Amino acid sequence: MSIKVIIGTPPAPEKKPVQAKSRLKIRKMLDGSLIIFDHDVIDIVVMPSKSKIVAFAKDEMGDHVYAAQSRLFDFLTNKGVVELGSIRGGNIYGAMEAKIPENTTVDPIQVATFVVGKFIDEERPYFKRDREFEEEFERSLLEPTD
Repeated sequence: MSIKVIIGTPPAPEKKPVQAKSRLKIRKMLDGSLIIFDHDVIDIVVMPSKSKIVAFAKDEMGDHVYAAQSRLFDFLTNKGVVELGSIRGGNIYGAMEAKIPENTTVDPIQVATFVVGKFIDEERPYFKRDREFEEEFERSLLEPTD
């Protein structure tokens, strides 16, 4: 059995280049959790301490909230970010949560946050269409044609 001795300072770890970027409205809580506010219907919380993702309704409850949560966790499952059998209702009314699997090669919290950003990017056209529809409906009520 041999022993390896290094005299002096060890070499600095190699800095990896940035592979991808995403722009999100995120707030960091005191416990280290990240709240993502970009979605129109739900708020998404990535909890590093508990290694899970939770989706909460923003304002009102309804089928559209559950549908958005379902689309989120289907997307995350298809990308391999959450464990399929761990998706369940949360302990807060209307919340849905799933466990992030452990990984030693990549930071699972960074991957989860990035993939949530990709999900929100896919949902943006639907947000825009819904807003346009609501604005048009309101305009037709306030300014009816002759």
